[in-house]
Amino acid sequence: RSEVDKRWISQKFGMIGQPGIGKSKFWSFCNGLYIQTEAGLNHLKVMKVPCRSWTDFREICSALIQASQKGNFPYDTIIIDTIDKLVDLAQSEVVERGRNKFKQIEINVVGDIPNGAGWAWSQDLVENALNKLEELPAATVYVGHLELKEVKAPTTTYHKQTISIGGKMGGMLTAWPDHLLNVQAQYIGNEL
Repeated sequence: RSEVDKRWISQKFGMIGQPGIGKSKFWSFCNGLYIQTEAGLNHLKVMKVPCRSWTDFREICSALIQASQKGNFPYDTIIIDTIDKLVDLAQSEVVERGRNKFKQIEINVVGDIPNGAGWAWSQDLVENALNKLEELPAATVYVGHLELKEVKAPTTTYHKQTISIGGKMGGMLTAWPDHLLNVQAQYIGNEL
């Protein structure tokens, strides 16, 4: 039987919401490191490292793992901002791997890789990356965007808000966190 672990460093969070409503700012209360995969943090005074490729992401993770192994881990939270762009970086990496493996085929997008392998490789990259971050002595957070999707049930049709990443990748990302936060905002007069 497992024990309940309520320690902050053991928690995994996903936060989705509309762009510009304060998702990134929300996490600035903690002693966190933002892995900044897209622009948009200049208004916050936080520790951040730019991540513009999968190679950058691997190097960032390697440095964090080394800091953890030395027993000198300076953060209590690691924030991926945004998961949407991290998925794009993983897919770009997979396209390059596909081009190297299937030289006889023109591969421009993940779906061009035969037998659905590109989608599986992309999901494996992202899931393994999240699992590696989860091993660090810090809470792990991803910030993402949401999408309104139409669901057709046998007797009705309704709309639901969910992560903007579809397919099995979206399913994995909504299942991965211990806490999935769907942040909403509305205007009161001219104020958000």
